[in-house]
Amino acid sequence: MYNQDPAIRRRRDRLRFFGYGAMTIATILLAVLSIYFVLGYRVNKSLQVEQGGLMKFDSRPRGATVTLNGVQARQTRYQVNAETGEHTIRYEREGYHPWQKTVSLHAGEVLWLEYARLIPTLVTTQPVADLAAVHQASTAPDREWMLLHATPETPVFSLVDARNEGKPVITELALPAAAFTVPAEGKPSLFDIQMWSRDSDFVLIRHSFNDADVEYIRLPVGDPARAENVSRLFGLPLASLRFAEGSNAVFFAQGTDASLLRLDRGDPAKPVTIAKSVVAFDELNEGSVAYAVRPDPAVAERQLFIWQRNGEKRTRIKTINEDVPMQLQFNQYYSHTYLTEVYGSHLEVTEDPLLAPRKTIISQSLSFTPAALQASPGNRFIMSQTGESIAVFDIELSQLYTFTSPAEARLPLQWADDHHIAMTGNGSLRLVEFDGTNSQHITAFAGIGDVLVGTEGRSLLSIGKQDNGSLRLQSSTLLTPADQ
Repeated sequence: MYNQDPAIRRRRDRLRFFGYGAMTIATILLAVLSIYFVLGYRVNKSLQVEQGGLMKFDSRPRGATVTLNGVQARQTRYQVNAETGEHTIRYEREGYHPWQKTVSLHAGEVLWLEYARLIPTLVTTQPVADLAAVHQASTAPDREWMLLHATPETPVFSLVDARNEGKPVITELALPAAAFTVPAEGKPSLFDIQMWSRDSDFVLIRHSFNDADVEYIRLPVGDPARAENVSRLFGLPLASLRFAEGSNAVFFAQGTDASLLRLDRGDPAKPVTIAKSVVAFDELNEGSVAYAVRPDPAVAERQLFIWQRNGEKRTRIKTINEDVPMQLQFNQYYSHTYLTEVYGSHLEVTEDPLLAPRKTIISQSLSFTPAALQASPGNRFIMSQTGESIAVFDIELSQLYTFTSPAEARLPLQWADDHHIAMTGNGSLRLVEFDGTNSQHITAFAGIGDVLVGTEGRSLLSIGKQDNGSLRLQSSTLLTPADQ
């Protein structure tokens, strides 16, 4: 039998040991370096290791060339690790206006720049239908429907089906006579679109008649014959009524005595009185609502509460000792809830207000007193507005943007989608991003009602004027012919 020299065997074992050890150390080191690389750590120009961030680029339509800090890069969609600090990004695509923005990137941050909507350099606007008159135009939350109302005196509406953006279809919706009260002879009878349910299946119609009477009608857009008089169902005098967020069968209302009520059409005999002397409220969902009360009309003090249906629990959030107008916005963004308060010119946003200690993410006085407060469809942005002044708070980045609108802009402005505002005024319709940048003219606008940006982003519906001054429903292209 062959016997190897023990010294040779020991030397070979030592080499194997050190070889395996070196391989193990190299593997661990490579894994650590890979993790740090994924986390954005790089060697900067000063040969120091620092953490950068990740920037993600996209555009509608895709295929735009990205220029990052003056250096042309790839086309959308893609992502890149970058150093922290200020960066200027520019998107360019043939046939479209360029898009540009300067942003700040923080260590470890993922900055999403995927919302850019490129607007053609030549937007073509075509008539869809002639309209004898338009009193209201209201867009559904799913951006697939628009409800037109010709005159406030008529209980007849026109439903625009915009699911096929190339050929919108219009059908007539008439409230059945049994759904509303016939006024006394010679007395007025006026109808107004109040709001859509979140699922876009129902519309709430306000009917005012006999000079001082008000009732509310729940109109199913798919079957108007099933329209229901909600005021009769609950048998209560209501000063205001709204669908609860996320529901088409639960409502929050204010009685004529300023009480806050929760109403459920599944159990109409058991309305829930949440509070008296309510001056402002907004619901998170059908089981939670934030509201402010003024217990003594002679005293400026307002008390802010959150009511939860589970356990009929009422939690006091704070006391405000100012006699100023107040507005509330209670919404959820991803896993957190946010309570926005505007009292006078002061803006305050609290994250998870029911948790202690409460975290205020902004508390700041604005240069104006907002007359309107609303969240974007995805709840990331909170817009406050009055006249020409606009302030938008970005919940995700905890950043406040302020800018101005045309003097004749509607109040409140409309969110056209999650990141864009429909800026209407001075006979023009523009799409503007949440921070006031990348404002682009779309078409001439009659100044009436909402606009509808189709879910596919191919077109925009609005109310325009004919050459002879009559009204029309019109469609404006948001893509070039090559991208249609």
